[in-house]
Amino acid sequence: MIVFTYRGRPSVSPGGLKKSFKTSCKEAEIPHGSKTASGIIFHDIRRTVKTNKINAGVDKIHRDLILSHSLKGMDVHYMALD
Repeated sequence: MIVFTYRGRPSVSPGGLKKSFKTSCKEAEIPHGSKTASGIIFHDIRRTVKTNKINAGVDKIHRDLILSHSLKGMDVHYMALD
């Protein structure tokens, strides 16, 4: 996943992004990690975006484009309707 680019190259590595997310959670006193009770992981953001797009009525093709899904059936993995 590339969030920001600089001259066509990622300015933040996936590992750096994960570390920044973990540090931000710690500073905000938000539980982090899949092995932590009520802990969140960076992938939870992807699930939230997918759910919000579904609730907003965005069609499947555009949801998959936004989240770069190339595999069929990924909706089932990410759907968490409230």
